[in-house]
Amino acid sequence: MGNSYKNIYAKLGARDKVKELKAQEDLSNLNALKLGYLHEAFLAYQDSKKGKVPAEPVTTKAYKKFAEQNPDFMNYHKAALLLYHEKLDAVAVKSRDKHALEQAVKLALTSLTSKKIIKIDKGEIDAVIGALVEKAERVGAANYATTKDWHTDLAAYTVAHKKPKKMAAAQGEINKAMQKALTALEPYAHYGTETIDYDFAKVIEYACKQYEDLNLNPSDKRKADLVAIRDILKKFADHETKKIPPEQVDNAVKAIAGYFSSSAFSRGFSSRFEDCIKKAVDGYFERLHKTQSDIRTLQTKTWSDSGKEASKKLVLAVHGLQDSVNTFNTVANQYVRKGYKVLSYDQSGAAFDESRGKEDLNLRQMQFDFYSMLEKAYADPDVDEIVLLGHSLGGAVIANALNMIHQLNEEGEPKNKIKKIQLMAPAVMKNPKLQIIGNLPTILSSNPGNKDEHAQLIEQQGIRREGGASALSSLSDFIKFVANAFKNLKEFFKKDNLIPLEVHYSEADGLVNKSNFEEIAQSAANPKAQTFKNQGQHHFHRAPDSTVVTQIEELPDDAPAYKAP
Repeated sequence: MGNSYKNIYAKLGARDKVKELKAQEDLSNLNALKLGYLHEAFLAYQDSKKGKVPAEPVTTKAYKKFAEQNPDFMNYHKAALLLYHEKLDAVAVKSRDKHALEQAVKLALTSLTSKKIIKIDKGEIDAVIGALVEKAERVGAANYATTKDWHTDLAAYTVAHKKPKKMAAAQGEINKAMQKALTALEPYAHYGTETIDYDFAKVIEYACKQYEDLNLNPSDKRKADLVAIRDILKKFADHETKKIPPEQVDNAVKAIAGYFSSSAFSRGFSSRFEDCIKKAVDGYFERLHKTQSDIRTLQTKTWSDSGKEASKKLVLAVHGLQDSVNTFNTVANQYVRKGYKVLSYDQSGAAFDESRGKEDLNLRQMQFDFYSMLEKAYADPDVDEIVLLGHSLGGAVIANALNMIHQLNEEGEPKNKIKKIQLMAPAVMKNPKLQIIGNLPTILSSNPGNKDEHAQLIEQQGIRREGGASALSSLSDFIKFVANAFKNLKEFFKKDNLIPLEVHYSEADGLVNKSNFEEIAQSAANPKAQTFKNQGQHHFHRAPDSTVVTQIEELPDDAPAYKAP
């Protein structure tokens, strides 16, 4: 396997000129730097062919075209781009210095807390992070991976400290988490939380939005029903906060129940609208009973360049089932270099969701979380532009919210903040029963990421955080969800007034069949609706040359040239 991607990456990295590029401090001309890596890749390719190759390309776009036309050069092209990206990442990490260590420690502690290996009171967390960062500075980067006594610093917080048999395993997990986090310092990442106040009025309003998203052309009767329910919410809500006070919630529930029992409401042959509202009401009280709070806290990851002025261009990224925010590392870093800030949050069922184990996590909650995160971003005065980015089930969440997204863009203040929607291998399926049943073992496995050589190399850049499968608590709901996402996406590809909408997919995807995307592409009636084919499989977006990254690199570079610290 001399020409395997892994071997080419290793050989290319060992070339003297590549080592010089890695040590180069002048980054005022990024295009020249990238061409330097690509030139070395071409020379290595030329050597493997004993000089019998076409003329060398002279631009980055020409190199990409050359790789497409010469498949045996593709691995050289990918390896060169990955080395180039690693160079930029290393410079950014160096410039962050202590802050990069703080974020790595925070990631490790969050992982250990989510696995119930440690438990630290909120009042102590900053001191614990500070102590671990000081130790990391003493140990030095060369020894991060070999230091095996990180557990001693967390002994007082280890849940198993009174259980000797479990203590050894816990200590091993602590050391592994710290080693992985510190040996994969990230150039732009910041970890934090986002709180959402799910008061009763918001929950029912989101249920109305969800119904509208799932039923793009409601009858006049259903439109009247939607108005009636929203009028009830207004009646009991505080005029300033728009929230329904706790003492009025029961009255609002009775009014909603009264409406559904009245002659004004017509069930017809379907009770989908009534079911949608009732499930939201039941979900509200069930959550309130289990958590004793309207407040929901989501773990977040933000990518931004702290060395530059805060960007007013935001990418809101939604990950898929059994995945985490780290699936966006490659794409997010590219967006940051183009002057954007990227925000992603752990979806319901993911490992770091604070409510994990306290409430039933489901697709409805995923949809509500997306509505809330998007509305917050849209209302933020420090955000002028928004790009929506979704992978796999996260792409289906966005596809199922296309109606709400376009309404917000048309009615929000100011209008048209949302500039682009990018869906990567979205879980949209015309015949989901046929596709899902055969893939259940893969969907439900602890790690569905493709374990080819490229995926393994990409994972060196970040810590993979495992998600949960609790969103599949109802397989029938899941099937309906992805089927409706297909229907919605196909319908919006036909619309005239459309936010630029991109679907990126792989023809070799083992989870979502390419036929879904080919049919959607055929329905496109607007040049703003586009599809892009990729090599690789379901996680193709982690590649340094995916069409997602290419589209980002073609965006105008508003940020000043990147300079070494």
